[in-house]
Amino acid sequence: MKTGFVVIFYREKTENSINEQVNESKESLLLELLKHEPSSTYSGLAKKMNVSYATIRRMIQKLTEKNKIKRFGSDKKGGWTVLDK
Repeated sequence: MKTGFVVIFYREKTENSINEQVNESKESLLLELLKHEPSSTYSGLAKKMNVSYATIRRMIQKLTEKNKIKRFGSDKKGGWTVLDK
């Protein structure tokens, strides 16, 4: 650069990063909430976990793809089943 400089810091990669550990703990909390209250809504779960609606939607989508939860019933009166696999 003509008027400055650039510093690059490299860090070691760890096997299980802190973000992954936090995400796993949030997923396990979400699974517990769904076990005890299967008819929970996205908004209700978001309030209980202190995260956004979009975060809950993404988490539920990931858990559904991993076959850890399954939706039953209609959108209005249905709920969630936690699959033990």
